[in-house]
Amino acid sequence: MLAQASGDALVIWNASPVVAAIVRSRISDAQADDMLAHDAARVLIKMLPSVNRGSRTVTVRLIYDKSGAVSPMYGGATFEGFERYALLTAPATYAASDKDHWQELKPSQALPKWFSYKVIGRLPPRA
Repeated sequence: MLAQASGDALVIWNASPVVAAIVRSRISDAQADDMLAHDAARVLIKMLPSVNRGSRTVTVRLIYDKSGAVSPMYGGATFEGFERYALLTAPATYAASDKDHWQELKPSQALPKWFSYKVIGRLPPRA
């Protein structure tokens, strides 16, 4: 989903399948953050053609579905809402112009320093 207001663009990405895979694989938070930041950059690549050229920044907000206790009535986990987990922000002109060839980066390469990745939530516990 893309929202644009006051010169900034916001992409909301439901990363639930990726977060579920992270929980199953039991990787560290640092590895998870690296994976999520790169996946958010790939989401940004797909959404860039829709971003208004006048935008100052573009942010990908990573959210995931939170589940609660198992419902005795339905036998499945209950939906508790969404966790706002992280924000990946970049100057829109840098992102659109492919500054530093960031769109061709491999997962093992660091994102350019002009990206800001900020964790604002928590990942689910690993069993």
